[in-house]
Amino acid sequence: LELGSQFTKDGRALPFSLDFDIIAHEVGHAFVYSVLGIPKPGAEFPEYLGFQEAFSDCVSLIAAMHFPSVIENVLTVTRGNLYIANQLSRFSEFSPHRQIREANNKLTMADFADGWTDEHALSQPLTGAVFDILVDVFHESLVDRGLISPEAEDLADLAEIYPTAEAPLQKVFDRDFTRNPDGFVEALLDARDIVGTYLAETLWALAPDFLDYRDMARTMLAVDDRVTGGELSSIIFRDFDRRGIFRYRAGPRLTKPDRKSHVHEGRTARPRDQVRLPDMSYFEKYWMSRSGAEL
Repeated sequence: LELGSQFTKDGRALPFSLDFDIIAHEVGHAFVYSVLGIPKPGAEFPEYLGFQEAFSDCVSLIAAMHFPSVIENVLTVTRGNLYIANQLSRFSEFSPHRQIREANNKLTMADFADGWTDEHALSQPLTGAVFDILVDVFHESLVDRGLISPEAEDLADLAEIYPTAEAPLQKVFDRDFTRNPDGFVEALLDARDIVGTYLAETLWALAPDFLDYRDMARTMLAVDDRVTGGELSSIIFRDFDRRGIFRYRAGPRLTKPDRKSHVHEGRTARPRDQVRLPDMSYFEKYWMSRSGAEL
């Protein structure tokens, strides 16, 4: 894993090797390389690089949600209103006002239709769409459990678009969370498991050649159709569509990739037929041995 460091204004180093978000993000890249692979020469789309960054950020997000302390902190701060700044929406926060990237961002693919300069920025609409889906699935679970009203869910949808709805929405969550904090925890864990499962199933179903964000959106809709018969399809479609993913593609790269770009890695710099991948991963061997299958 290539991790690196961040430096403060006074010259102190903040090693990323001590940052769980970044470690999980880099493991996410390993998942993508191992499961999805890399495009063959001539089949590269710019959104493949953005997908690498977005999916890895989502791995970091879902992984962090497996720590009870993170869930407790997030719900204590937000009372369930995940659209205010919190530990889940801010990747690798170094201070209350400084982080590497935000899952809760306002970027859409329209912002990159004329071109782009950095795949980390290009990833933001896709990461934002997945975060929106997580929040909306959480809200659905709260409604199903009777913890918030359908009207509160509608108000939350308005608050995504109209800032004037944010204050009354927070009052609703403050009131409802106090009534049953444990129920909010259970609903958030359910949303985590649903979105995490959908992300994993989507990754296994994608192909690297000519990959764009629409492929991910359509595949996730297909996963939902298979798993639930389409119960979450309206949420998934709406959140991807709000990010312009069905209407825009990324334009050309406007500058040469800098040293932080993954195009400089050995896995992507060489033609695909020269990249040697293991025939079977350690985890595949482990689970096959657990099931009694022959290796």
